[in-house]
Amino acid sequence: PTFTNTQGGPQRNEKAEIVHRDGHSIPHLYGAGELGSVFSWKYQGTGNIGESLIFGRIAGAQAAQVKSDVTQDSVLQGKSWRPTVRSATLTAQKDEIITKARGMGGDVVLGVQKDAQGKITRVRVIRHHETPGIGTKALDVLPQKIVENNGHVDTVSGATVTSNAIKRAITKIQ
Repeated sequence: PTFTNTQGGPQRNEKAEIVHRDGHSIPHLYGAGELGSVFSWKYQGTGNIGESLIFGRIAGAQAAQVKSDVTQDSVLQGKSWRPTVRSATLTAQKDEIITKARGMGGDVVLGVQKDAQGKITRVRVIRHHETPGIGTKALDVLPQKIVENNGHVDTVSGATVTSNAIKRAITKIQ
């Protein structure tokens, strides 16, 4: 007895904050239930009830915290929010190859440098839209491991889709 459903809607992070397309959370906007997910681009089987309960509790606790960056006036008045635009350039640095592969939240774009013998000497994450605290675990660990092992790495537990994207991007240039 199981079910499968289509995911979609807004992506949220581990704090139940809605994540903007630029990868940063939107202040004071939380999500729970079946609309959106930490896995908002995947099919899931039997996962929505648990995720709905857990993120309902997390979102409620986050929303109930007193905020220090806004007044306690009506949310319909006062300070408005505009996303911070952060665009990472896709311009390669000296002796760098740009490569990319699809991660959980979109393309993971890497800049890779190799020495004259073809050994990977540097991996730079140029752009990604992975979930902070989940997919970013792989982005924090794997670039250095790729350099240490010349591209041969395993996945980071809990960030398998992002890990696989990084590995596919590296495979494209080997």
